[in-house]
Amino acid sequence: MGIGHTRRGTRSWAIILALVAVLAVTLAACGSGDGGGAAAGTAADQAVGEGIQRGENARQGGDLKVGLPGVPASLDPTLSTRGGNYIFGTYSETLTNFDLEGKLTKDGLLTDWERPDENTWRFTVREGVTFHNGERFDAKAAAYTILAQRDTEGAILTTYFQNIDDVEVVDPTTIDVRTKTPQFNIPDQLGTVYAIPPKAYEEQGADFAKKPIGTGPFVFDSQRAGQSVRVTVNEEYWRGRPKLDSITFSFPKDAAQRLALVQSGALDLAFELSHTQAEEAENAGLQVLSVPTSLKQVAFIVEKGPFEDPDVRKAAALAIDRNAIVEGIFNGTNTAEGGFLNTLPGQDVPQVLEPDMEEAKRLLAGKSPEITLSWVAGFNTGIDEVTSAIRSQLEEAGFKVNPNPTDVPTLFGQVLQRKINGIWVYGVVPNVPDPNFYVQGLMTSKSISANCPRQEWDQKAVEALTLEDAEAAQPIYDELNTDAVVSEACYVPIYFETSHFAAAPNVGGFTFSPLRYSDFYEAGFVGEE
Repeated sequence: MGIGHTRRGTRSWAIILALVAVLAVTLAACGSGDGGGAAAGTAADQAVGEGIQRGENARQGGDLKVGLPGVPASLDPTLSTRGGNYIFGTYSETLTNFDLEGKLTKDGLLTDWERPDENTWRFTVREGVTFHNGERFDAKAAAYTILAQRDTEGAILTTYFQNIDDVEVVDPTTIDVRTKTPQFNIPDQLGTVYAIPPKAYEEQGADFAKKPIGTGPFVFDSQRAGQSVRVTVNEEYWRGRPKLDSITFSFPKDAAQRLALVQSGALDLAFELSHTQAEEAENAGLQVLSVPTSLKQVAFIVEKGPFEDPDVRKAAALAIDRNAIVEGIFNGTNTAEGGFLNTLPGQDVPQVLEPDMEEAKRLLAGKSPEITLSWVAGFNTGIDEVTSAIRSQLEEAGFKVNPNPTDVPTLFGQVLQRKINGIWVYGVVPNVPDPNFYVQGLMTSKSISANCPRQEWDQKAVEALTLEDAEAAQPIYDELNTDAVVSEACYVPIYFETSHFAAAPNVGGFTFSPLRYSDFYEAGFVGEE
């Protein structure tokens, strides 16, 4: 039978405030259950320190105090943007999981899958899992959760689930996901979907975000608006009790303050430090974890006003020198990147646009187009310095640049309402290591950004998903990347970001994947109290 789902107007579309949110918006704690090695996820040329020690010897108990750079848009995982899973990944779990290398695993809430026909995916649901309120996680709950992504007003990932025709409950441990047209990446996409309890979600409506419920290793306990969120241990967790008794998240916005709080003992773990601060932490005797991640800073050129001229778009793209930015601002610790649809560091694309200031000046031919440069001030590590450098480069080419530092709600209100102009810079993260995540989310006419809508891109996006698998679709994604970055100059990739964390000497077992999923399940305190 199919599972109906109610569209609820109380969950406003305005909650979609960002494509991703590095500052506290969806980096889940439900990736691999492996505690990870000391340097898990690090790269020798970008790492600071030796990582965070393993958690095998961590004792049971204690409250881990974690400092994050910002408050999540929502604690409802269906509505929240990308960085909120720093927090909600502790009490909620995705339907499928990825390991620390970004590979799909079968150790999550859905334990197996097959494709009976080209429009059907059949999934096996893990038995013996319950939500924190006592509701069973079964086939009905899994079906409801998937359809909620498609039907709930304000669901952050609704774009990716419009091809789902229905989800049928075959038996208590089996569901069939039926698509309107063939779609090879459904198992991957379910790695973005957090299980929600149907009865509580319907009854609580918008209030669900005030006291969210999941199946994870921790249970939501309390929040102080804008100040802290606390989760406590789930003694009945299906994988076994986690080591910590609780985690308290707070939000010191300034990275230097977060580091100082770890040094003083007021925090145990600080997220999102600069490379320089990571070196300072190591010199102070703290543990430091450095992880090259999938967070990619991208300049979006909006095809309006002067940028309706393809030569002006190309001039702007050629003027932005990603190599100078990475070396000058980050001392080479981030990875300069010219590809758009490659989702992880180290993945190549056939063609990129190399910076060329002289060609940029030639294309402008003495003209001085006036444009706006927008970004979320202080949002990502070094972003204000990055946009200052971009402004200087654009002005050297001949543009007149009006800087527009803003906040997340304002920027994405303008993006979603199609009122943004000029260039806007933002860090995008693929929830899954799949080029389609960027194509559907950022390139198609109905995508979040839609800065350069092209009917042929919409058609190619649909065609790619109908192919047998990712390997078969890759030539189409390569072609789309060349179109978007080289031919049309609508997207200017700049760099992959390396994330730095500082931890107290007695913290162990915390891991963070290149896809920016954090895992607190094995985290704990090592040594005597």
